[in-house]
Amino acid sequence: VTDGTCSTSQAYTVVISCTGVSVNPATLPNATQLAAYSQTLTQTGLSGTVTWSVSAGTLPTGLTLNTTSGVISGTPSTLGTFNFTVQATDGTCSATRAYTVVVAASGPIIE
Repeated sequence: VTDGTCSTSQAYTVVISCTGVSVNPATLPNATQLAAYSQTLTQTGLSGTVTWSVSAGTLPTGLTLNTTSGVISGTPSTLGTFNFTVQATDGTCSATRAYTVVVAASGPIIE
């Protein structure tokens, strides 16, 4: 601020609050080994260009997350339980959601 003769200044910090931001759906369906799988993730509350990533854990072997569209797709090849967290971010705010997907055999197991 100045009056032409004297001046002063003050530093301020602006905190951007990211409320109402989420990743959906709440759960993902399980998968079948060697069968095509495709699920679209969505987000609410983010704007502009949204980037998707796996921020913790790993997707089932054979599945990938499209970083632009939020689609998890592919053909799972390994049986098991897979725990992972997906993150959506617009560069300012982000949201995450933890998922569990079980990859089961496509037919009866013979022992």
